[in-house]
Amino acid sequence: MAEEPTITCPECGAEVKLTESLAAPILSAAKAEYAEKLRDERKIIAEEETEKAREAIKDELEGKGKELKEAQEVIDQKNEKLAEAQNAQAKLLKKERELDDAKREMELTIQKRLGEELA
Repeated sequence: MAEEPTITCPECGAEVKLTESLAAPILSAAKAEYAEKLRDERKIIAEEETEKAREAIKDELEGKGKELKEAQEVIDQKNEKLAEAQNAQAKLLKKERELDDAKREMELTIQKRLGEELA
């Protein structure tokens, strides 16, 4: 059978066997202290990790915001070019109609003159 550990009394120097019943309060206090330190450490780590996550999300959102702004600028530029192209196309179609109208008028005038000359 293993010998139980002993402690020496600082006052009288007597050796006292450290039985489970004597050690229980000391162990209980040590466990409680350790558990409290562990909770505090976990709380600190959780707060640090939460702050890191917030910073990472903030940085990501800022980056996405910049990307979105740049994309919106590109869209605006393309919309301007599209509007310019549509205006140019509308002007071209108008000129084509004007030329067609002028051509028909000229043909009509030629037909009238030919009719008058033949008559």
